[in-house]
Amino acid sequence: MIYLVAGTHGDEKAGWYAGLLLREATISCGDLYVLSIANRQGAAANRRYVTGKEDLNRSYPGSADSQSGRLAAAIYADIREKSPEFVLDLHEAITVQEGRDFLGSSLIFTSLTVTEDFGDLFFDLLDAIDEGEICFESFGYNGPAPNGSLNYTVTTELKIPILTVETFRGYPITHRVEEQLEIVEYVLAWKGMRGE
Repeated sequence: MIYLVAGTHGDEKAGWYAGLLLREATISCGDLYVLSIANRQGAAANRRYVTGKEDLNRSYPGSADSQSGRLAAAIYADIREKSPEFVLDLHEAITVQEGRDFLGSSLIFTSLTVTEDFGDLFFDLLDAIDEGEICFESFGYNGPAPNGSLNYTVTTELKIPILTVETFRGYPITHRVEEQLEIVEYVLAWKGMRGE
């Protein structure tokens, strides 16, 4: 099973647009669970946060003392219960802003050794991007993900490999959505979930 989370930050539209499209994906075997839009309040208001300055992606594994904490706890519990072999987390990187890390088009991981094959998938994916098989341009990579993020928490606490995909908001929305979809399609095919 692959578990996909999209729309953690409500203003990162390409991620949750791709997630909504992937609800209709046809797979040849296994299960694909799609959670999109994860942060419905943020998406409805076109803002990053759940409410105020509550960042869902700094609230894992969750708590009862805030809206973002309760939402994070529910998502984390669902992932733990379903116990997927892999998680994809779809995001978008902002254009350059003072006081914020610039990610551009990038792939984020916390550990490439959390399972035996995660490193192989990660480097095969980078090669496919660099060779121009998928996506419009090269992606960078970095890690570990920040404390409190879905990526960091699922990796360190549940020992499930997770890859965060950041497309760059400096490109047109159609370009970004297509890159999200191509990366997910690549992972599904690599995992043997897409038939010929």
